[in-house]
Amino acid sequence: MLDFLKSYKTYLSGLWKYRVSGLVATLICGVLGIILTVVLPGNYEATARAYVDTKSILQPLMQGMTVQPDVQGQIQMMARTLVSRPNLEAIVQATGLDREVKTQKDREALLQTLEKNIKFKPAGGTNFYSLEYRNPDQQTALKVVNLLLETFVKAARTGKTSDTQHAVDFIDQEITKAKETLLKTETALKEFKIQHIEVMPNLAQDYVARSADIQRELQTARLEYRQAVNSRSAIRARLEAIPEYVPAGGSQTDGGGSETERRLEAARKKLDDLLVRYTDAHPDVINTRSTIRDLERELVRESNRPADPRPGRGKVPNRLYQEMSIAMAEADAKVASLAARVSEAEAQSKRAREIALAIPKVEAEYIQLNRDYDSNKQNYEKLLQRRDAARLAGSIEENTGSREFRVVDPPRVSPKPVSPNRPLLLVGTLVVSIILGLAVALVRELANPAYYEPNALKAATNVPLFGAITRYRDDATLRADRRKSMRFISVCALYTTVIVLLILFYVIDGGQLSEQPPVTSATQSQQVNS
Repeated sequence: MLDFLKSYKTYLSGLWKYRVSGLVATLICGVLGIILTVVLPGNYEATARAYVDTKSILQPLMQGMTVQPDVQGQIQMMARTLVSRPNLEAIVQATGLDREVKTQKDREALLQTLEKNIKFKPAGGTNFYSLEYRNPDQQTALKVVNLLLETFVKAARTGKTSDTQHAVDFIDQEITKAKETLLKTETALKEFKIQHIEVMPNLAQDYVARSADIQRELQTARLEYRQAVNSRSAIRARLEAIPEYVPAGGSQTDGGGSETERRLEAARKKLDDLLVRYTDAHPDVINTRSTIRDLERELVRESNRPADPRPGRGKVPNRLYQEMSIAMAEADAKVASLAARVSEAEAQSKRAREIALAIPKVEAEYIQLNRDYDSNKQNYEKLLQRRDAARLAGSIEENTGSREFRVVDPPRVSPKPVSPNRPLLLVGTLVVSIILGLAVALVRELANPAYYEPNALKAATNVPLFGAITRYRDDATLRADRRKSMRFISVCALYTTVIVLLILFYVIDGGQLSEQPPVTSATQSQQVNS
């Protein structure tokens, strides 16, 4: 601690030794800082405050029925519109800010500076917004804010209908596309129904019942076909057993033919009736066949008897043979007809099986087409509802003022510059200049070291010290040193006083020689008229 105090004392002695150099550096820095602070142009701030009425009497009643306008989003969008390139260029031309612009690069820098200095932000309270701009010229700042406010109000008024109309136009385009898609799906669904009318889901159950009927018809046709074939075989067998001619003059009745032939014919008719109702294994059918065989053998024996030698007793065509030939032809026709019926029934059955296998796939495609159609229809109906809702929302905005803008505080400009902060700059100048003076004195001390105590010299040189001689100063020297010190202190005090007075001047009066009233749009108009 003692060593630290000794070194601290040494540095203080060195600073005091080179105090004049430090004071000169301080004064130079201070004067430059004061000049810079004074000559910096002041920026005047022009402001305006607007109220945005986002409430409407009808909005609670229309909740859920219309597309509610996003007022906050529209306000932010209009705020960005304020600093758009066309608006900024129009403001530059109207206010004459580009008078000193020579190149395109300078113009771009001017536009960027203008955009940076324009501020649109909430001003406290609900729905209050402030518009601010700073410029070294009061009239220019006020004019810029006036133009911005006019642009803002104009955008608010025209945006009511234009935004809604743009939304309606966009929805109309989407409706046209949705309608085309809906018509395509509707046409595809109709063509699919026509192509698969047999197996539509609403007819599927009927088709299953019809398939069962087709199977029953096929079984019936096959059964009748087998019966017809069996009947034809029986007729063919009987026809082969009957002689084509019989002796003339045999015992015949008026109906023609012998008694055996008539009995045989009756037995065959009975067999035909039995075959229609029963199968070949039925006892009545077996007995009847046995009777027919006996009668046929009897008829053969009669035909083999010698013919009667009497005149007119030769052989004549057998009427029973002729009738059986006709029956054989009818049986062939019936078999052919039933064969065609069986073939048609089999084709229908095959078609029914193919359709039955295709029903699940057809149903899946039909469900998908229905789903697409319903989805497109719902989308189309929703778009129609949105268009009506957008139009109704636009009517609400126009008729009830859901975005009503009112200027609460007209544009005005502050009577005093709001920037730069000259008092703060002067305080900084004072602090920086003092630090710079101390630094200069310290650097000179370090560059030209001196020893103010014997122990410091002994420690630095490591040489034995035998003693120290005190410097003698007479009264004249002491008075001269005191005068130098007083002059140094006076200059420091004067420098500090000047800066403090300047700070007070800017704090109290803002740098203005006389109090000026704030400039507003009205006063600006009066000045122009005068």
